[in-house]
Amino acid sequence: MPTLEIKDPSTYKLSNREKEVVSLIVKGMKIKDIATALNIKSNTVSTIKRNIYYKLEVKNIVDLLKIALEHNL
Repeated sequence: MPTLEIKDPSTYKLSNREKEVVSLIVKGMKIKDIATALNIKSNTVSTIKRNIYYKLEVKNIVDLLKIALEHNL
């Protein structure tokens, strides 16, 4: 099983909105629920999530959770 290389969190450059979405994803919220909570469209949340995955270089929720928990995102 390949290991996840975790970069220095300062290199992530997540926006405040992206950090909000990460925190809600980590809490187990679904896209639709996040959209409702943030008063934005589901498509917008999906785009933000895609950008987060790109910036953090993760491919799945498990890797995202590892990074978020490791670096208190």
